[in-house]
Amino acid sequence: LQDVHKHWRTTYERIEKFISPHYFCDSNLLSRQTSNRAAALSIQHLKSQEFLGSWLDKKTLTTESLWEDIDLGFKFGPVWSIHWFRVQLPKADWLKEAFAASKQSGSINSEVHFQWNSDTEALIFSPTGRIIQGVTSLHDGTRETAELSPDDQNDLQSPFNESQLMLYLQCSVSELFGAGPSCVRPPDPKRQGNLSKCQLIRRDPIIIRLIQDLHLLMEIAKELKETDQGHRALYCGNSIVNLCLQCRYNDAIKLADEFFKASRGTTMEPAGTSKNRMLLHAMGHCHIDTAWLWDYAETRRKTARSWSSTLRLMRKHPKMTFVVSQAQQLDWLKTDYPNLFSEIVSLAKQDRFLPVGGCWVEMDTNLPCCESLLGQFHYGQKFFQRHFGRKCPEFWLPDTFGYSGQLPQLMRHAGMSWFLTQKLSWSLVNKFPHHSFVWRGIDGSEVLAHFPPGDSYNMQVLPSELAFSASNHRDKGRTQHAGFLYGHGDGGQGPGPDMLDRLERLSDCPGLPRLSHGTPRTLFTGLESDRANLHSWTGELYLELHNGTYTTHRSIKLGNFRCESALRVVEFLLALGVLDETATVESLDSLDTAWHLLLLNQFHDVLPGSSIGRVYADSARHYNQILSVCSRFRSMDEVSTPAASVSELALVNPTQWSMSLTLPEDHGRRLVSLPPLSVCRLDQLLLKEATPPEPTAKLLDSKVVVLENEHLKAEIDSFGRVVSLISKSIGAGRECLLAPVQLTYYHDMPLFWDAWDIMDYSWETRATVAEDATGKGRLIESCRIDSSHSCQTVYELTSYPTSSDATDSNLVSRIEHQVALLPERPHCLTFCTRVTPWRAAHTLLRVELPCNVRGVTRASAEIQAGRVDRPTRGNTSWDWAAHEHCSHRYLDLSEANFGLATIKQAIYGGSVRDGSVVNLSLLRSPRGPDAEADFNSEHCLRYALMPHQGLAGLMDSSSCRSLVATACQFGYQSDVELTRLRLTDRTAVPLTTSPLVTFEQLAPGSSQSVVLDWIKPVRSVDQSKWFLVRLYESVGGFVPNCCLRIYLPRTGGRLTAAFESNALEEQLRPLKLQSAADGGVAVELPAPIAAYQVLSVLICWTL
Repeated sequence: LQDVHKHWRTTYERIEKFISPHYFCDSNLLSRQTSNRAAALSIQHLKSQEFLGSWLDKKTLTTESLWEDIDLGFKFGPVWSIHWFRVQLPKADWLKEAFAASKQSGSINSEVHFQWNSDTEALIFSPTGRIIQGVTSLHDGTRETAELSPDDQNDLQSPFNESQLMLYLQCSVSELFGAGPSCVRPPDPKRQGNLSKCQLIRRDPIIIRLIQDLHLLMEIAKELKETDQGHRALYCGNSIVNLCLQCRYNDAIKLADEFFKASRGTTMEPAGTSKNRMLLHAMGHCHIDTAWLWDYAETRRKTARSWSSTLRLMRKHPKMTFVVSQAQQLDWLKTDYPNLFSEIVSLAKQDRFLPVGGCWVEMDTNLPCCESLLGQFHYGQKFFQRHFGRKCPEFWLPDTFGYSGQLPQLMRHAGMSWFLTQKLSWSLVNKFPHHSFVWRGIDGSEVLAHFPPGDSYNMQVLPSELAFSASNHRDKGRTQHAGFLYGHGDGGQGPGPDMLDRLERLSDCPGLPRLSHGTPRTLFTGLESDRANLHSWTGELYLELHNGTYTTHRSIKLGNFRCESALRVVEFLLALGVLDETATVESLDSLDTAWHLLLLNQFHDVLPGSSIGRVYADSARHYNQILSVCSRFRSMDEVSTPAASVSELALVNPTQWSMSLTLPEDHGRRLVSLPPLSVCRLDQLLLKEATPPEPTAKLLDSKVVVLENEHLKAEIDSFGRVVSLISKSIGAGRECLLAPVQLTYYHDMPLFWDAWDIMDYSWETRATVAEDATGKGRLIESCRIDSSHSCQTVYELTSYPTSSDATDSNLVSRIEHQVALLPERPHCLTFCTRVTPWRAAHTLLRVELPCNVRGVTRASAEIQAGRVDRPTRGNTSWDWAAHEHCSHRYLDLSEANFGLATIKQAIYGGSVRDGSVVNLSLLRSPRGPDAEADFNSEHCLRYALMPHQGLAGLMDSSSCRSLVATACQFGYQSDVELTRLRLTDRTAVPLTTSPLVTFEQLAPGSSQSVVLDWIKPVRSVDQSKWFLVRLYESVGGFVPNCCLRIYLPRTGGRLTAAFESNALEEQLRPLKLQSAADGGVAVELPAPIAAYQVLSVLICWTL
């Protein structure tokens, strides 16, 4: 053999064909892996599909009439239905021999496998209900078998026949990635399961091992082609083929062992070189999307299928470690499969099956409010602490669509100092410059961040992946440590036995990084040792992809916003004892349930709008449950009944500024004013009814409608475009607009990710709804006055044709566009765009607001508890790649002494182009994975333009007319809700027209920019009542000495203690209390409050 010239390609392809599933399959090594087969003696199908639980009841197990006999080729459906199967298998002669051989050899790999393929996922049970493991038909058939160990024999004994084995299988008519033809297409409603394989097989572990080794040798030869190690791998593989052709399998194994053993020694590289190579900390990983191409119910089953397979693997591999995030999924497992959960808890104590992340779900971080993000940490960390005895030091979020610049502070607020993710490797234009770095939030908080340089959380443990991790590493020379997450993910399944075998072989291969079983702690401890060498990054981590998720599925974004608002109000009432039902155990349990549902639907493929339609049916039901919980506290279901007198009705102002509201039609649409942080009876408010405003709308001869009050004058032409906006009270009569405010639309077809992406080339397709050369946009009703303070224009927009809708002439959207100067918001020009219904396929609807604010290069966009600057021009690739970005309640352009802000309700996507042209993305209509995303639905989109005093005025949020105040109140003013409070003692109504909590600045002249964001009840172990006040500095100022002043509405209540706290509601540092002459109690806050700082204060009061 030494005389034979080994041409690289021919030798490589010889090895490739010898283990190919496509070539020479009748005689190559792959054909020799299975030596015996035993077909099922009988296969039965449960006729009913009503058994959705985790196991069958006794009657179902023993009643033969409930089961039907089937055979291979059996098809079952419909899509998403659940089916149970019972399989009787023979105790073939070779079966006993194979089990004995496995036991005698002491091998961790059994020779006996059960093979099942039904084009679905399945979970295998023993006759006693013990879970064996999950199987799936994907991954080239490598996951369609379940290895049966000798210890399984007794448990699989058929209760009907001693000479047979029995298995049960639960199948869902969907696959690992749902039921659609691809991950961007809707599910196929005609999809069925198809049973094609059901048998016992005997696999030769030596042949399996040789196939694995030849794959590895091929990969090493390819990745290290020009090195001695690469050539040695090629020659070794060639020699193994020769030995196998002579059936000298043991000699072939010995040769492979010698190669990999020598690789782990020092003969292949100079002494000491190994320790200088990169160290990859390998952790088993099984990313299961809590919902995506399947619904929540299917995820509950996916956790059992995936983690049972992982637990079975961990029993054989004592060094294996595995990480699992998302407390919600573990909570489901605890409920549905308690035995699996107990085993996980046991392995967690050994630091092997490790809960990570500290969150309820792996959430979106762009869209939820600050309290929701803190809620994710609160409920996640509490769950892990309760059931696993530990809090997570790391935030684990491998797959989400960008990262808020406030996250480092919120992580530290929840006791986390490490962060792992991967998604930024998907950025379309610019490659993020680091894999390990110090991430600094907008307030200055720091965490140690790591992106695994393999750019995936679904590694297969291949030499090519190890080589790429090393070559792609952006921090060479700064640290040798990096993460390596292996296992099938997104749809679950996790690591396979082949991955563990490869991990052992590749642990120390010259030319490749070292590979070792690790944990998050070993990884980050290694990185901490190199922290001084690492770069830092300040602010948000923007993903240059999936920017359409700020807009897709408007309905769920509005539902999330309204549920957050409802919880804010109810928790405010409960915390301060306003309701007769103060924070009892029962009421707090109800709130926990509501929060769990809200946080669940903030998962990173749900709230962004990138899931299938079934998920949003679940979300709508969950939102109704949340609002129902809030209504039970407020009795809002009775508000509209005639029996509800004005003395029983109240209005709530949960903000720290006075707020004007226009009452609903039932109460005459009268204008009332609410004090800050107060609950006011309607009869009390009506005694102080504000003077009705003078009519503001008039029509000029030129058919231009003029809306005017003491602050603003707006002119709207017949096409409904705002052609002029004069600020009378700010800017000395300044024109606020450079060009008309108008509705525009764009052809919206991304490269691939339909629900996820808005591409930059869509800007080239801009057209106006009012005047459109293509004829798709059409004016139906010219602008007309519809009230004393508003005007309305009506348009129609025809859809772009699609293959399924090209002949449908009814795909027309009616758009009613209202412009108003409302009495409750006289300093804002308010817009309400109603779409009834939205039927424009692959169309993006925007509103274009050209602002007359010159010389600004950055726009201020509100995020959670702060703001960030966004580019207004595309000077660099980083700027134009961020052509669509996320903001919360306002997007502002400010000069030194004048600014113009766009304020909005649950509208998140937008941009600023050409220096000062604000664009808000109102609606999209992707056709996958949910073909009905916002389609055929009615939508009401509210936003406003507000002139203000510019940078000079931003630092003062004390006025009810400040930008921050107006933005915070906009949602409440748009959705006025009267509350009928349930009070057992009608003679002592604990309502007030004075603030219940105030924030006071003790240092004159300093920033007035602290926002009282949330007040909520906290659980107590005694008779005391606790509540938590969440504050934040809103615009980047510095606030020295300040205090909270608390006024309890209940007679005899008194404050007894206050503490600085955190997201976990822990008592950190006592705060000083001081009684005031007006009956309030001052709580002195930690000084100073820095820019964008979030502060939590825990307060105790007793009756």
